[in-house]
Amino acid sequence: MVSGRTTQRVARAVEDMVDVVKGIRAGEKGLRINTNAPGELGNLALAFNDLLDADVRKEARLSEQMKFEILVKALNRTAIVSMTDNAGYFVNVNEQLCRVSGYSQAELTGSHMRVLESGAHSEEFTDKIWSTLKNGEVWTGEISRRRSDGGSYWVECSITPVKDVHGEQRFLHIEYDITSRKLMEQQVLQASKMVSLGEMAAGMAHEINNPAGIILLVVRRLKQALLSPAVEAQSAAKDLEKVEGAANRIVAIVKGLLESAHDGSGEPFVATSVRLLLEQALRDCRERTAENAIALYVGDHLYPQSESAVESIPDIRCEVRATQMVQVLFSLLSNAIDAVEALPNRWIRVEIVSENRRVRISVTDSGSGIPLEIADKIMQPFFSTKEIGKGTGLGLSISRGFVEAHGGQLLIDRHSNNTRFVMEIPIKQSEIRRVA
Repeated sequence: MVSGRTTQRVARAVEDMVDVVKGIRAGEKGLRINTNAPGELGNLALAFNDLLDADVRKEARLSEQMKFEILVKALNRTAIVSMTDNAGYFVNVNEQLCRVSGYSQAELTGSHMRVLESGAHSEEFTDKIWSTLKNGEVWTGEISRRRSDGGSYWVECSITPVKDVHGEQRFLHIEYDITSRKLMEQQVLQASKMVSLGEMAAGMAHEINNPAGIILLVVRRLKQALLSPAVEAQSAAKDLEKVEGAANRIVAIVKGLLESAHDGSGEPFVATSVRLLLEQALRDCRERTAENAIALYVGDHLYPQSESAVESIPDIRCEVRATQMVQVLFSLLSNAIDAVEALPNRWIRVEIVSENRRVRISVTDSGSGIPLEIADKIMQPFFSTKEIGKGTGLGLSISRGFVEAHGGQLLIDRHSNNTRFVMEIPIKQSEIRRVA
């Protein structure tokens, strides 16, 4: 016999099921049947709830797929959209990616994104992208891609980590084709290089023609003198000195060109005291500053009169190619000496500060600054404001190349009332030696 209490529990369970079914039909979400019903009704309630949960999961998956399809349709006309899994295999691709890459949807879906690698980027570049994404961060940048025909194209790319309905990691790629812009940039760069090359060639011809003309003139004179029965040794010696001086000038120009072309990449970066580097450059310039009565300051201390001048320099150890850095410092000091030696007020000041893991060295002189019309040209090869025969016009150009090879920059301080060059380099190369 079934007790009245049991009958009541069964009736309530049936009523509960009917109410849940009615609610679901009415569009209510999240309704579930009470599983405390006795016997088979409880098992039926559990099974029914499982069906409801499975239906919700299916609906969620369909919803996510619909969202992606809506996103694809919205961006399909302008953007390249794709989804990759955690290992880098394509899960979804849109029509725009197929059009730009030349691959079909069937060819790309399920394939690894390596199929689009152009070879233009280093392994470090790729590793940096993946490490960013694995940290849950969005990566943005420009990437060269490979087309199916072997050609390449450029995209501006944004890759965002997302989770699918199962909690699996996915990466949403939204890209824009910037190939035309990159080609235009290359054309502008090439045109700029040709202009610079033309200016350098003109400057080099001018610089070499002068000493070469002197050599030819003196050689003709000596040839005529040698044919004469009376050759004055003293006069011939003076002529030969001119030839020697002109030849040395050509050698200096050629040496400067070779130094400009050589990036010194084979030389190691070694942790070196900035104080020692500056002290060597100061010693090399000391005689010239003394001859021209130029006051040379290191910070607020007069060099070499003040014994604490060099000691006042912060003893910072910086990873550098020492020979190159001494040459840069010597070049900046030499240019300052040339600029002020004819001025009534003659002084040069060197200052060094360390900030944000970088070292900043400034060389200021008593000149009134670089005119704006030549400020953008002054570091170009063979551009010089000095009189003919004084300097090759390569010092600043070579110096800038050396500084940039250290991951730094060499600039003119346009806010200074005097002529001021500022060199800034990182203390550790490991902090800037990065992707190509």
